[in-house]
Amino acid sequence: MQVILTIALILRYMSEKKINLNLVLEADSMNPIMYYCNEFLRVFLAFASFLWLFALSLFALYYILTCSFIRVLLEHALERIDSEILPEDLENLIVEYGDIARCMRIVDEHFSQPVFFAIFYTMIELFCGGYKVAFLSNMNTIDFLTLVMPQFYYLSIQLLVMVSASITNELASKVKCVMQGLPYENFIQDPQRRFKFEKDLNLDNSLTLWKVYVMDRSLIITSIGTLLTYGILIGTLGTTT
Repeated sequence: MQVILTIALILRYMSEKKINLNLVLEADSMNPIMYYCNEFLRVFLAFASFLWLFALSLFALYYILTCSFIRVLLEHALERIDSEILPEDLENLIVEYGDIARCMRIVDEHFSQPVFFAIFYTMIELFCGGYKVAFLSNMNTIDFLTLVMPQFYYLSIQLLVMVSASITNELASKVKCVMQGLPYENFIQDPQRRFKFEKDLNLDNSLTLWKVYVMDRSLIITSIGTLLTYGILIGTLGTTT
């Protein structure tokens, strides 16, 4: 994906350079310093954009791998529940579930806000890029590719992050429901341990967007529908005016 973005940035740079080359040469033919400063600034901005996209990719990859690790722990706990459980195994399972629940709360506490801004940024880029592709005219093939290729990147980032978190939340909810049905009152004699386990069951252990939206499948469809709705609305207003 980074290779595709690099190609897209190079194509955009070459397209803009080809379009503005004659104008720049005519305007700065007597001032080569301004011309080279302009070229240096353009290369610097392209490099800064690439670094930002690379950082966004690393953050999304780290978040997706974290969700995958949590799902592995939840699936392991679910497999232990489905098998025959001895009293001593039940105590270990309760401790394991408490650790997983606290891990999910810590991840959500530290990453809910960055994930919200990442999703919000990708939606803005998808909206702006889609508007340009749909309503800008007189585009050649290079211009069209430089606008379309980044859209696949932003859409993949948004979908991968939201789908990974949604699957993790669904699995966590399933494990929580199964844990609530276990006869833990008969096996946990320590009141403090029982209170701690009941606290983990009652708390909301979900991955969210800035503690506002719990990520699920309906939120994915809603976000895409919002982009389409506002895109059609603004596009209609633009054509009528």
